[in-house]
Amino acid sequence: MRSEDIRLHDLDDMALTKALDAYKCTPKEILRNNEVMELLLPVIRADFKLLASHTMDEQRQPLPISIDVLNGTNDPFVTTNQAEGWQKETSAEFRLHFIDGDHFFLHSARGRVISIVGECCLDKTRGVCHEHSTRR
Repeated sequence: MRSEDIRLHDLDDMALTKALDAYKCTPKEILRNNEVMELLLPVIRADFKLLASHTMDEQRQPLPISIDVLNGTNDPFVTTNQAEGWQKETSAEFRLHFIDGDHFFLHSARGRVISIVGECCLDKTRGVCHEHSTRR
């Protein structure tokens, strides 16, 4: 299920908790703890509402900075086209990096992410592109 397919912030607590479980980002111990979830769900719901209601100003100019986007190869929530959509947000260089993993590849591919971010930082100072990216 993709994030644009359903308005997660409109789900009741049980359905939202199941959706969070599907994202595989929240430990089951947290999801099963009613007291913690009572505190977290309003914040999470507000985040999803902001995401669902945010619109871009079409008159706005792209940013004059390069953008690097990391996208999980098996992400069930963000398509390659959606990740590529960040390209329109810059008038400078855009690089899309594919990481083996799902939406939360940060957990399973931490070393790879750190390596790419480090290389991106170095590249910004050197003006170099590296082999981990798809240049656009």
